[in-house]
Amino acid sequence: KEKPIAVLHVGPHKTGTTSIQETSHEYIDTLVKDNYIAIDYDDSILNLRQKRHSPAKNIAFCSCPKYQGGRSKYCSISYYNETKELFSDPSAPVFRHMNLLLSHESFDKDCVDVAEVRSIFAQWDVRVIVGYRRFFEWAVSLYGEDHRVELLPGWEDRAELFKEGRGQDWPADRDTPYESLKRWLTLGRMEKHYFEGMYTTAVLKRYADVFGEESISVINMHDGMDVVENFVCHQVPNADETCDAFTRAKSHEGNAHVAASNAYDHITIEAFNAGFISGSDLTRPEARELIKQYQEETLGLTADDFIKDCLEEKELERLLELSIQAEKEIMPDFFALEKEGENDLREKFEAAKTTKLCAVDTEKLFEDEGWNGFLNSLEKKNGQGQKGNTKKAKGGDNDVYTGDNNVDGNIEVKTSKGNNKKENKNNKKGNAENNTNNADNDDKKASSSDDKEEIINTHDNEGEKHSTVTMAETIPTINKEEERKYWLSIEFVSSLVIIVLVIVGSRTRIHRRKKDDTSNEKEDLLPRQLQYF
Repeated sequence: KEKPIAVLHVGPHKTGTTSIQETSHEYIDTLVKDNYIAIDYDDSILNLRQKRHSPAKNIAFCSCPKYQGGRSKYCSISYYNETKELFSDPSAPVFRHMNLLLSHESFDKDCVDVAEVRSIFAQWDVRVIVGYRRFFEWAVSLYGEDHRVELLPGWEDRAELFKEGRGQDWPADRDTPYESLKRWLTLGRMEKHYFEGMYTTAVLKRYADVFGEESISVINMHDGMDVVENFVCHQVPNADETCDAFTRAKSHEGNAHVAASNAYDHITIEAFNAGFISGSDLTRPEARELIKQYQEETLGLTADDFIKDCLEEKELERLLELSIQAEKEIMPDFFALEKEGENDLREKFEAAKTTKLCAVDTEKLFEDEGWNGFLNSLEKKNGQGQKGNTKKAKGGDNDVYTGDNNVDGNIEVKTSKGNNKKENKNNKKGNAENNTNNADNDDKKASSSDDKEEIINTHDNEGEKHSTVTMAETIPTINKEEERKYWLSIEFVSSLVIIVLVIVGSRTRIHRRKKDDTSNEKEDLLPRQLQYF
């Protein structure tokens, strides 16, 4: 007897999965006409369906051993067992002799036990669909996803993720430091994702080893066809009604998710680490919004107009090499095309080298007088918490950077010799990258600098939160309260001295007067005594 079909779309992330899932939901009734049940959106099939536990997502997480046993809120073992039992019998009345459609990008995780997934659908004719996106574009998009700090339109159901702290806290309040694209896209991370992780090459291998290559099909995101149209018209077998309805409505035009720029958050974090905002009571979102307003409203520019800090040549060469290798292996016929294939890949990569594969060069940005002055002025709108140090955009030898009062009244004074500011920044970069494979050469140069630097911990008045201040020399500082007490003590001592001097002067005059009187008496007596001789 012919088995019913189970279409299993396994991602990976950043290959149009969200658009495919939204369309499956939107066309759920049309899919029924094509004899498909979009299992993730049909509550009549699994009445135990919970907010966080759609069947596909729950299977993906629960088939990962590390997420079982209550270690992930996205894995409900009881619901997982219920799903496995239900899927073990395709002839059950609830399925009405229909095919299944499941889609979730979390099937791309390297911890997924693909053999376990296969056992769940043992009674179905499984068709695995995998998305393909050029490796260098996919890597940039994945970085944007991992570092996204703002909700996109239609992401209201993900608001909880951002309320829990994503993009809300300063680095000192979290275990994971912020990483720019240049720091994040290391050779080690490239190799890991390409051969073992979440990229299409690794995902394809894991599923082909279990389901067989004949059960796998690939969506090419670069062939000029809309991803969703490719999915419903060419990947899902016999979905003619859905394909026609989708094509006529052209609803896919509104499904694209344009990635928001991470540039402003990158600047916010680097400014905090450099000491511009660390003395302020601004929150990270507040500071990020003020920086965005300054760039777009005050300067009339966009996030694309910043000076760029791009990948080093070694990383670029390996990224291009892996991108070419992937397309040649996965899409050999497409790769061989004169315009769409290798030539197009190389052209787009060349353009990305100075745009997408770059981060904001915050070092140069902070040297700009306008930006430097703006960052030094950041404070909460209610006038509270103005930060305590002021930096000059550019400084020569022995330039002194003085500051206004902190919240607790402390005054921070900075001095710099030569390029210590730049070298210290690179030192901090090097320290943040001890566990990566591509420490920058500039960091190594900075670590061997002849200038000795001193790290001084200062405390704010809200507890034992530390910020570090780098100095070439340390100048003793006092605050206003101490200065006032000092002058009061001087006045007190001066008053005492004056009083003592008055007393001593008075006694001296009295003593002299008595002495003069005694002398006069002796002079009066002398002639009288001489009369007797």
